[in-house]
Amino acid sequence: MIKYIKNIRFLISAIACLLIVCVLDFLTPPDIITGILYIPAIILVIHETRKTILFFLITACLMSIANFIYFTQKHASFCPLYLINSIIVLFGIGTTTFVIFKYKIEKDKFDQSKRLSKAEKQPGKEEDLSILDL
Repeated sequence: MIKYIKNIRFLISAIACLLIVCVLDFLTPPDIITGILYIPAIILVIHETRKTILFFLITACLMSIANFIYFTQKHASFCPLYLINSIIVLFGIGTTTFVIFKYKIEKDKFDQSKRLSKAEKQPGKEEDLSILDL
């Protein structure tokens, strides 16, 4: 699934962050929103491909949902606070990923315009302009 890795250190750090937060999430009571700490793991992979970011989003969401199911089954009575905390965590993770995707789109547009302006400044490079026009 992950074909191209730009920076292996950030990827390993993000995986470690996911695992540490998952353990913390299961060790702390559901009254405390430790699941929000999944967000730094997603931010660490900001320079990776969209598929990699999506993979980390899905993994963080599944870990948060697993924590919710674990604590719901562990306690005899259902507490709406657990559900609200899980929704807050999922909303935070989703919003962060949305902002990262918007950032990547704008960065791609900026890089393309930068390449286009660089190609226009160099005389005799008309063939490069035809390639850049999509």
